[in-house]
Amino acid sequence: MVRAERLLLAIIPILFWTVAKADTITGTARVKDGDSLVVAGQQIRLQGIDAPEFKQTCRNLADGHEWPCGRASATHLRRLIAKRQVTCVVEDIDKYGRSVAHCRAGRTEVNRRQVADGWAYAFRRYSEAFVPDEDAARAAKRGMWDSDVTPPWDWRAAHRKAH
Repeated sequence: MVRAERLLLAIIPILFWTVAKADTITGTARVKDGDSLVVAGQQIRLQGIDAPEFKQTCRNLADGHEWPCGRASATHLRRLIAKRQVTCVVEDIDKYGRSVAHCRAGRTEVNRRQVADGWAYAFRRYSEAFVPDEDAARAAKRGMWDSDVTPPWDWRAAHRKAH
C-alpha cells in the first residue's frame, strides 16, 4: 500500500468522528421559549415543533379568560430539562443561524414531550413525526389544548404586519 493511501485510511475515521461530534451539542441548557434553547452557548431550535410565542396568549374555552400560554410553554420546557445535562443532535441550520435539533434531557425526548404534553404543535411544514402526539394531546385537552389557540406561525405573521 502506498504511503499516501495509508495516511488517507488513517485520517478518514478521524474526519468522520469530528463531523459526528460537531453534530451533537451537549451541556447546560437555558430556555428561551417553548421551542428554543441555548445549550453550551449554541442557539437551538427544537426540530419538528412550534410552540406559542413567549408573549402569546390563549383564551380558555371554559371561562373565556386569556392566559399567557407562551410563557406556560416555556415554563413546561424548563421543567422538562430541570437543570439536567441536555444533548442535542443537530439536523439542520435554520435561516437565523440556529441549530435545528432533537434534544434529550436524561431519558426525556424534549421535542416529543413538548408536543405530547400539549405545549407545542407538531410543525407539519417540517416534520410529521409528532403528529400523533399532537392529536393525542388535543383529544385529551392537555396543556394549551383546553383553550382557543392561534397557531404560532399565524400569530407571528399577524404581529409582523402590525409593526
